[in-house]
Amino acid sequence: MQPQPRRVVTAFLMRGNRILLGRRSPRVATYRGAWAAISGTARRPEDFHVYLEIYEETGLRAGEVVLLQKGRPVQITDRALGRRWLITPYLFRVRGGRPRRNWEHECFRWVRPADVGRLSTVPHLAKGLARVYPPFRGFPTRVRHAGLREIERIALDRKHGAAELARRAHAVMHRARSLPTRDRSLLASTLAAARPLMPGIGAAALSALRGHETRNGRHAPAPEPSARPRRLLFLLEKSRSILTHSYSSSVINLLAGIPDRERVLFATDSEPPGEGRRTRRALRALGYRVHRVRDREAARFLRRTDLLLVGADAITRSSDILNKRGTRPLAARAAALGKPVLCAADPSKRLPQGLDEPALRRLIPALDPEGYFEVCPARWIAGFVDPPENRAMPTLPARHSRPRGG
Repeated sequence: MQPQPRRVVTAFLMRGNRILLGRRSPRVATYRGAWAAISGTARRPEDFHVYLEIYEETGLRAGEVVLLQKGRPVQITDRALGRRWLITPYLFRVRGGRPRRNWEHECFRWVRPADVGRLSTVPHLAKGLARVYPPFRGFPTRVRHAGLREIERIALDRKHGAAELARRAHAVMHRARSLPTRDRSLLASTLAAARPLMPGIGAAALSALRGHETRNGRHAPAPEPSARPRRLLFLLEKSRSILTHSYSSSVINLLAGIPDRERVLFATDSEPPGEGRRTRRALRALGYRVHRVRDREAARFLRRTDLLLVGADAITRSSDILNKRGTRPLAARAAALGKPVLCAADPSKRLPQGLDEPALRRLIPALDPEGYFEVCPARWIAGFVDPPENRAMPTLPARHSRPRGG
């Protein structure tokens, strides 16, 4: 009986027209002295682990490297070692920073892609590179360039939230709808890996790939909320004052669906970069009375409000939420005061199994170098409300301009 293949991620880092390779040190377990890309056994979901490998082996973080393509896995059998490997290749562009090697490599070298096969490398390294270089090989030129441009925009965007970037990913997939399913699947998996801390992006791309629209181009109506979300909606509708933090299109959509505007809203500044200004403009446009709250005064304002309402960029399987920094201390204070904390988020923001709070704390330095996110434990969250507008991704027209935030 053959052993189960070990899952491995391999990241090819590209600067200009050169690929970064490292000579494996005598301290590694296998293939000592061979040239390799940045790689490691995936002990957690691959799209997360690849960023951790890059960070640990080169010191480069998300933003300093930008994903160009995630490739189809390569399966390798090494009879000498008695092992099978299932290797998922990724191609990244290095935008800034200088790679700094750790103990796993003796030295780094930038080489031309054509020269990889001429070196003494780990098995089938050139085959893995061919899966991702050049990126999206065989795609129509227009679709290829537009897709690469949008993937980079999504990867680097620190202004818009998860729901808005998910709409943008859906638009990318819609524009590529004429491609074969195999190619669209590559595009969808790359979009998901571009921002793994925002699983809604991958869910939107997968939804477009599977064609979750009805024949007339509209989604099926969302199901009626269950008893618990109805109770939470009742709690929200009966509240006369609400504090919110950062900007969340899910929060805006949820409040837009409440017909009664006779309540006072408080929105924190959420510095940096000050998303609260955008929140206040959006809520005032809906007809609400909205007051500015400086971040340092937010905890004190909780005494004057009925509840705290926040969004989430991601939700763990144990219902911890990942959101803009400042959410955690506000939720802790609200819980201490006996004020309910509601989270406006749809199920597409669920993270894969195994990504609990400790795992996220290890991954965040690699994936969130700006320190934008923090984890808020589930014990402080009273419940989740799924805004109707977020339950389905809108069908886009054939000729779609750059998507607007929603």
